[in-house]
Amino acid sequence: MIKISSNTIMILQKDSTLEPFETSEISSGIVGACLRSGESSIWIGEDIARSVEFALLSREKHLISVRELNDMIIRSLEDSGYPKVAEEYSRKNVPAVADSVPVSRDKITEILSGNLAFGRERCEHLAEKVEKSLRILGFEMVSPRLIQELARQYRDAAGVFSSGLAHHMRKSKHTDPILLSRSELLELLPEESRSYFEKKILAFHNVSILFPVLHFDLSLSLFSDSAELHPPVTELAFWSSASGLAHVLDEAEAEAEKAVLEKLRISGEPEPETLPFSIDVTDTLAFAAGYMNCPERYASEYVPQLLGTFAAALKKQPFKITCL
Repeated sequence: MIKISSNTIMILQKDSTLEPFETSEISSGIVGACLRSGESSIWIGEDIARSVEFALLSREKHLISVRELNDMIIRSLEDSGYPKVAEEYSRKNVPAVADSVPVSRDKITEILSGNLAFGRERCEHLAEKVEKSLRILGFEMVSPRLIQELARQYRDAAGVFSSGLAHHMRKSKHTDPILLSRSELLELLPEESRSYFEKKILAFHNVSILFPVLHFDLSLSLFSDSAELHPPVTELAFWSSASGLAHVLDEAEAEAEKAVLEKLRISGEPEPETLPFSIDVTDTLAFAAGYMNCPERYASEYVPQLLGTFAAALKKQPFKITCL
């Protein structure tokens, strides 16, 4: 999977290695927790994974510890009305910790350094505040989880970190969690634009109340067939036909956002200024091999370059383009 972005999120593992954030892995973990807890709304996996990714991409620093990431996911599930799913996710992904530890600056710093993606100096600064609060409250022993929660409170209050989830996530226990369906969007589009969806060049994912995001799929191979582009497809040849595709995507995004914001307004839900917008290219390697005559080892270079130029031509920039 290739993300058309220079802002890759990295996860700091317990052994100090770094791994890239993968939305599909987070989504699979949440779906698994849904199945184990008996929750049938497995669609929340993709929504919460995307909401977490969007929040992390909105941060100045694109680094998060695995423990902090798991805590973020668990809090998102709890705040969205899925405590049983949160419990199952925690049981599977969060290792057991000591019941309590002594209140000391060194111990608090050690816990924060091992669980929060900050440098030693920042952890020591937060540890000082946490220790002072615990002493005032009369604690001699305290759970590591409470230490981390207090540190987060001080960190958030100082503006060091804001997940953005509270602004974007909503309770999802509605009678109908879908704000805008694929069929509803198609009814809003003129016939020529609708044909791109009927030919499966573009596809639109339902927008849920949980995390309203405008998510489109794009097939470069089907677009090339429709535009009668013959191999080898060059960047110049692609651009001779891609302006129409960009126009349809702009139009669909604008109509979808307008419809979703109107439904939020009518239902009394908070209205964001704008909605996150993302694109998945579903056939990157097939397009590179079959239409660009490009070996697989070069696909990760040439196709993102082509798509980066395409994205720049859109009226609204997607927060992420993923090549699958």
